[in-house]
Amino acid sequence: MVPEPGLGADFHGGKAMSHNGFRWSSPTTVVALVLGVALVVGYGAWREGWRPTFHNPLANSADSDTRIYNGFEGTNAASYAEGAAGIVPPPAAKAGDWSAADVARDLSAVKAALVSSHLDHRLLVTGDPAGYLAQVAPGYRSLAKLSLAKDSFSEMIRTAPGTTLADLSPRVKGKMTFGVGKDEDGHSYLQITTNYVWAYAFAGVGTNHPGEHVVVVHDETKWGSYSDSHVGPESRGLWVEGTQAYVYNMDCQQIAHGLIAPASWKDQGTGVAGGGEDYSPDQPVDGPDTCPNHK
Repeated sequence: MVPEPGLGADFHGGKAMSHNGFRWSSPTTVVALVLGVALVVGYGAWREGWRPTFHNPLANSADSDTRIYNGFEGTNAASYAEGAAGIVPPPAAKAGDWSAADVARDLSAVKAALVSSHLDHRLLVTGDPAGYLAQVAPGYRSLAKLSLAKDSFSEMIRTAPGTTLADLSPRVKGKMTFGVGKDEDGHSYLQITTNYVWAYAFAGVGTNHPGEHVVVVHDETKWGSYSDSHVGPESRGLWVEGTQAYVYNMDCQQIAHGLIAPASWKDQGTGVAGGGEDYSPDQPVDGPDTCPNHK
């Protein structure tokens, strides 16, 4: 029997397994923050004791020119799909004990969770997570809310107060895969991995530095779902096994509070590089980073 999460054990049969590593970056500054998530006996809790590490691996900017760029113009994101159209689940197929219909159901649920955690205007602008929380297992909701209460970066994307998103749909590119995983007690679950780049255009006057008002979030998240027949009601549905991410062209002061905003002039240096590897879902999400304002 698989214990119910948050009710005396975690999603993985009572052992604290889940680990979230977050990497955040701007064109001239990047912050690395490793954050552990443990669901422990009695209830889930964030591990304390993490500390950011710093370095400055990226060049300052692209060369300036006389053209004025707005929104996604001049960046790789200009060719990406708009919003939910960029989230295309793979064809469903039988996986272990999961029928093709079961897999299709969970792939669709993960897409809905991605939409509500990355594209929902209510969450992005007001920080209200209700739409996303309705998409995950009841036993995972309190842990998800805890990340917001602790003012930390999570799978739920929120914009900083005082910023305004441009009247442009976020651009999305990436992929979704699935397979069967096993927890430490040998219980099988369907594991769905999502690897997407999300580009958010903020309002601002056009500039000759392409992408200056664009913030890019690249995250890789592993979602889990046990068979409904093997777990209780609190455990039925999606939970996040772990996630890694970096954020490009962000404001260092805001990302420390789990919020996205375009890099300030203090972070940018002489400009912003348009396009490039940080817009690619093929770029690794882990690695050493820096945000020197937060030493």
